[in-house]
Amino acid sequence: MDVFDAFLNGPDHVFNNPSSRKCRRLQVCLAYFACFLEFFVRKLLGKILLFAVYSLVLFVVFVAFAIVVPYESQHLPRLFVWILVISAIYLVINIFYHYYKACNTSSGRPLKSQQLPLCNRCHNHKPFNTHHCSMCGECVVNMDHHCVWINKCVGAGNHRHFFQFIGFLTLGCFIFCAAGYPTFYHNYWRPETKNMFCHLELDYFWISSLCLIGDDFISASVFFSYCLCAIIFVLVGGLFIWNILLISNNQTYVGMLKGDYSHLKRSTKEFITPWKRHDFKEAWLEFFGLKRGRTFFRHIMLPSAHKPLIPLRWDDETFDVKPLLEV
Repeated sequence: MDVFDAFLNGPDHVFNNPSSRKCRRLQVCLAYFACFLEFFVRKLLGKILLFAVYSLVLFVVFVAFAIVVPYESQHLPRLFVWILVISAIYLVINIFYHYYKACNTSSGRPLKSQQLPLCNRCHNHKPFNTHHCSMCGECVVNMDHHCVWINKCVGAGNHRHFFQFIGFLTLGCFIFCAAGYPTFYHNYWRPETKNMFCHLELDYFWISSLCLIGDDFISASVFFSYCLCAIIFVLVGGLFIWNILLISNNQTYVGMLKGDYSHLKRSTKEFITPWKRHDFKEAWLEFFGLKRGRTFFRHIMLPSAHKPLIPLRWDDETFDVKPLLEV
């Protein structure tokens, strides 16, 4: 109730006269509203956004397979259609897998130690580039930012999953917009009866059920999915590129804001051309955890739950020694 007390702890003499009682009531209402807002942001917003992400992705997947693929199969070579379908399945699996892991994998707490420096809130060792998140209530190693879309921090423990999620999501949205443009054009932008989804002879068992709802439903679904993917491609794609630059420079967003890398002062040109750095490859190998026999195809291209190389304290640990992070 800190927020509530902050609103109410004002000078008592201000509310002694009747004319000030309305102000007092207003202050009480604002205090309750502030408490509710804090509760909503800390406890409810993240869960609502988790549900929104799963729902929106599932809806776009439904539109892609139930409407776009059948429509595009009318004028695309069969081999190309199968390539699109297999690619879509691969992307959907990776999107859901890495989103689930980003949401449910520990952000990465430091190992228990009384070594200095200590966090004044956790009373535990606070290594370099470790920051205490007031939303999560814990220290996070290599904290990049607190993401409401996964309802937790992005840190050393789940940053790879978050990065791969936004990468696969960006690629999936690009393919949807590129391959589904004729569907969008003929069913929404320039709809003509003879070219619309429900007026073509499509041999798929679900077509008749979909078309019973009407052309308006098809047009609205295609329009919503296409615009959503276009927006996600721009916004999440920008975030993906930003993460590439940060990882390539061996930095995190919070660390850069707080000046943890002041000893690595670089010009803008050096920042946007990180491949010229001598440790560019090493930074990516460390980030992806591609050591100890791990390979890019097996552990990055395919879903993999391998843990990072940085020693961290995990929720499922039953011992107090540094974990040997197996393949």
